[in-house]
Amino acid sequence: MKKHNNILNLAWLSPLLFAAFPILALWQTNFGLMDPIEVLRPLMEALIAAVILYFLFKLIIRHATQAGLASTLILILFFTYGQVYGLLRQMPTIGVQIAHHRILAALWVLACLGGGFLILKFGSRLSGVTLFLNSTGAVLLILVGCQLGYSQYQQSMATSPKEEVSGKSASVSNKQPEVDRSNLPDIYVILLDSYARSDVLLDSFNYDNQPFIQSLTKLGFVVPQCSMSNYAYTAFTMSSMFNMNYLDAFFPNLDPQGTGKNFADFGNYILHSQVRQDLTASGYRTISFQSDYDWSEFKDADVFYKAEIPQSVMVEIFSHSDFDDELNQTSLMKILVDEAEVSPGLSKELSKVDSSYNLLITNLFKLADKKYYRLMSALDRLESLPQVNGPKFTYLHIMALHEQYVVGPNGEYQNTSLSSGYRNALIYLNRRMLQILPKLIQDSQVPPIIILMSDHGIKPGEDIRLSNFEAIYMPGANKQTIYPSITPVNFFRIIFNTYFNGSYPLLKDTSYSFVPDHRQDFYAIPPSCPK
Repeated sequence: MKKHNNILNLAWLSPLLFAAFPILALWQTNFGLMDPIEVLRPLMEALIAAVILYFLFKLIIRHATQAGLASTLILILFFTYGQVYGLLRQMPTIGVQIAHHRILAALWVLACLGGGFLILKFGSRLSGVTLFLNSTGAVLLILVGCQLGYSQYQQSMATSPKEEVSGKSASVSNKQPEVDRSNLPDIYVILLDSYARSDVLLDSFNYDNQPFIQSLTKLGFVVPQCSMSNYAYTAFTMSSMFNMNYLDAFFPNLDPQGTGKNFADFGNYILHSQVRQDLTASGYRTISFQSDYDWSEFKDADVFYKAEIPQSVMVEIFSHSDFDDELNQTSLMKILVDEAEVSPGLSKELSKVDSSYNLLITNLFKLADKKYYRLMSALDRLESLPQVNGPKFTYLHIMALHEQYVVGPNGEYQNTSLSSGYRNALIYLNRRMLQILPKLIQDSQVPPIIILMSDHGIKPGEDIRLSNFEAIYMPGANKQTIYPSITPVNFFRIIFNTYFNGSYPLLKDTSYSFVPDHRQDFYAIPPSCPK
């Protein structure tokens, strides 16, 4: 017991505990959305920062207890800023007045100065505070460790929830009459994440996408002019599309306040969807690819392609990740994330710094981003899929237009968050699609069904984010079947009706936005169409 008390009185322990806990707690909150290796670099950076802070304060103050308390104070303020900011934004009265970076940052500076003053004034009498912080930090770390262990156990022991999804989706299930399986068309869903509608591309990037659309039309695609997504996030859009209904029809206990559920929960309805079940029952094999989002993959597909990434461990450790983005949102880095509110010119400078760092890492390890390898590998594989025998249901999630942008206009590696990076990646994707799509059509024994689409558009604005891209190839079908304002929820209803003797009624096409910081608090957005 005495030995434990001695450990809990160590001045340098609390900085380490309060550096590790926020990282691990954030991982637990987003467990299943990110690879564990993505957490390693931020965790090491936080621990190194804690050590540096402690020894820096000890060098200046020359008192171990005070150095430990000062370091812990800095770390707590750093890691809680974004969370407090987010909570205040949700409060309709006081939040409107306080939830501004200039106000909240000033309060944080005052808290830092006030806490520092108390530590310096009463430092020699604060050993009890050190014991309290060490004990609290240790308990928090144990709790989050247990939660992570349990989440890992659940993930490893998880069984297929097909029966649950089928039960919840029974209202949309429309058992199909027997069809001739010898003449079934391959079905491709090529998801171009964040690909915006043509009018948005023109307004936001001065990019004329009409040549690409005209080329698709010549191939036989129908490109709906007024296309809009049903939801503003991938998990919502794709689970809705693959279950041919809106989320409230099949997702249990959808939380109107946006708490208690995460994207991984919706991932089960992508993985074990009504569409996939019905196609499997009709004799289709499933082909899928590794994505940057674990929850969006068909990992149990009949054929699952995983990219071979050179020096993959180093790539994953040093590459920019979604965990970095989440950490930035919940920490003091939130100020820089919202740089436009703080300083209009800061965004460009931060992007330059980010790009310089990525270039340094690229040159240092002679590697490219894992996202780049996955993209290029998947596109090469896609082109050859008509040679795989039997009817196939292929799902590919392409992240080239989702920050960070890792591919240049000629397929070269780039790494940037600048808008020019989006434009460059778009140029490459268009060019590559016009190489791949004709091969899919020409090399298939039975003309395939191809859905080329985005789950949503670019970030800012309700209409802009919901204004997605859609192009559908349905051989032998009346082109009027794909009407100008169609949304993804009706894609497979039309496909099953046209090719599988289905009788699904079409749903009303509705697009839903969400209240900021409440991603599941939906409200309808009026349809829009290019002027």
